[in-house]
Amino acid sequence: MRHASFVPGSRRPLRRAALWIGIFSLLLSLITPIIQLHEASAAQGDPPDCDPGYIVDESLNQCIEDPNAQDGQEDLQQPQCDEGQVYDDSYGGCVPDPNAEAEPVGVQVEKYDCSGLDFDPYAASLDDLMSNCDANGTSVQLTVGSDDGEQGSSTTDYTEWTDLPVGSGYVYEDVPEGYGEPVVWCGVYVPNESQPSPSQESIQNGNAVSWQLEPGEYFYCWWFNVQEGGGTSWIDFYKYECAWDTATDEDADYYQQECQPREGWEFDV
Repeated sequence: MRHASFVPGSRRPLRRAALWIGIFSLLLSLITPIIQLHEASAAQGDPPDCDPGYIVDESLNQCIEDPNAQDGQEDLQQPQCDEGQVYDDSYGGCVPDPNAEAEPVGVQVEKYDCSGLDFDPYAASLDDLMSNCDANGTSVQLTVGSDDGEQGSSTTDYTEWTDLPVGSGYVYEDVPEGYGEPVVWCGVYVPNESQPSPSQESIQNGNAVSWQLEPGEYFYCWWFNVQEGGGTSWIDFYKYECAWDTATDEDADYYQQECQPREGWEFDV
């Protein structure tokens, strides 16, 4: 009868196999994180090149604004303002400097005497008035005014005021005896930059004109005093042709609209 027996050395191969399996598992556990990190780096690629004011976010592998460079970036974007202006952060642009002194404005007046005219000076052009009126030769009083007060000047054919405040102002004349409402042509200009473009002014209170001027602007006027009762009087006639059944008791506006004007007709006065 056979009895089971133990043979020394029969378990050694199994022990060696288990040892190698343990060593292999240990090495695999050490190598696996390295492989995963390499794969992650390969998937992300090289970090991008960022513009000034930006940095790389490693978790996103992309550029983001550098929180430490915000102030410097804003300074780079701020525009250069012209003289007399400052940068307004709330507005995002240049605005007039409230602490800068406004460049003063000026007013200049040429005086003329119109008498013995054979045309209507109030409907005449500036060229016609300058050609037919003489430079004023007698003393007249002109006064310039604004919110800062008034200042007068006794003059003959020319006077001027400088260092006046920016904004609205006016000038008026003590009309000489024997003269009616003046005819005044004025234009705004900037010295050494532009020329005045004159237009006929609306006379206020029978003897004054006003203006609104920006910094550095001048108001240049040609002032014509028109003598009363002198020269030739004039009457303007306008002729219209109307239908035979047109009403005869309407006002002038009605006939100007309903009738046709006629030109080239003669009449005796």
